[in-house]
Amino acid sequence: MPHPPRDSPVRSDIQEEKRENSLIGWVLHILSLLSQPAHIHEHMLNIATTQVLVRYLIKCPNPLPRAGRILIRLSKNIYSTMSFINQRHMSWLTRTIEDRPTVIEKNQGCKSCENLELLRDILVQNISVFAESGYCEGQMCLSLMRGTKQEKQNVAISAAILIRRRKLLRNVLITHDGLEVLLDVCESIRNDPALFSDAVLSCSNLGAHVGVVAMDLLLDPKEDTNCFHDNEHNDHPKDLTLSLDDGSEIQIHRETIANASPVFGAMFTGGFMESGQSKIKIPFLTHPCLTIVLHHLYGCVWCDAFKGLQVSVLMELVSVSDQFLLPDLNQTICHEITTRCLNVKQVVEIYQTSLQREYLVHGSKESLSKCAVNYLIVGEMSHFKRVQLWEELMKSKAKSDFVDDVGKTIRSKLLELH
Repeated sequence: MPHPPRDSPVRSDIQEEKRENSLIGWVLHILSLLSQPAHIHEHMLNIATTQVLVRYLIKCPNPLPRAGRILIRLSKNIYSTMSFINQRHMSWLTRTIEDRPTVIEKNQGCKSCENLELLRDILVQNISVFAESGYCEGQMCLSLMRGTKQEKQNVAISAAILIRRRKLLRNVLITHDGLEVLLDVCESIRNDPALFSDAVLSCSNLGAHVGVVAMDLLLDPKEDTNCFHDNEHNDHPKDLTLSLDDGSEIQIHRETIANASPVFGAMFTGGFMESGQSKIKIPFLTHPCLTIVLHHLYGCVWCDAFKGLQVSVLMELVSVSDQFLLPDLNQTICHEITTRCLNVKQVVEIYQTSLQREYLVHGSKESLSKCAVNYLIVGEMSHFKRVQLWEELMKSKAKSDFVDDVGKTIRSKLLELH
């Protein structure tokens, strides 16, 4: 008897039947039956069961859809909810799906990735419905008051991911100190890396939900790399010398700089004594900082002179741009600083330096340190990268300041009236 064509429906049905009758197919059939009673056995609700099903869906090239249906069925049972909360099913699932190589390398057009992300969203939505019920609210609050340390940690992490209603979040995280438990986990990185990773994920999800906005969402990165400084500088006579504290000097064209900056314009052409001098002392500025200011005044947005600047120069430019009334330069530099928070080697220096004074950020209601904290909470980056950055801060002397700032940021948003 001839075999049916490879792409024929008959052949597909035969292959599907073989898969259903395979050992894995029978195991999934048994698990499916065990997931149907109203009161499900505790072994079915153990995180190990979830991990096996999810890893099967991730690693198998063409998994049986029954595995996903089992998880969805479990998520629709109210008696399963506290088991999911107490064992942190959703934080593990979210981390596992995001850290999967296909998600990182093929973020678009991967059907398997789309199916997994859809499954995660369905599970979170289903569990959230029951997590916000009066029964689960009471159980979570009771665990936070009288539970063991581990129970408190698991509830705090899961509540921050699953609960959406702000009033309920305030009750669990503020009234019953769930947020403090969550922040304590962040400070205890060395005890349990997986627990720390879940806590970082919860803080990020919670921050995004309550309205924390990263600076990179407010400001567009500057893409103009043209340099106008050299052309303009060479086309006009250098009739003024700026002298710095370190003895270095920079020659400029007086009129060009005066027209570009109201502060320099008042200094060079107003009634000040500097207006008639050929050399003017510019105190408290370093040579690299003044160089960037002049590039900006000549019309440069982000030319080669801006690239590779040390953190100390960038922080100086934040203050100088505010002092000289240069809001565009201030925004550009602040955007660069917050973006550099992605650099594990620089994040601690940036955050510690931003704490030393109140650096103002034009176009934002927040100081630079708050913008950096917001970026580290909800800025666009992978979970793996966020954990790396938080780990670096937790190992530094700024650990307590950072955790306190994260807590203040999230708490203030939670307490806002809507």
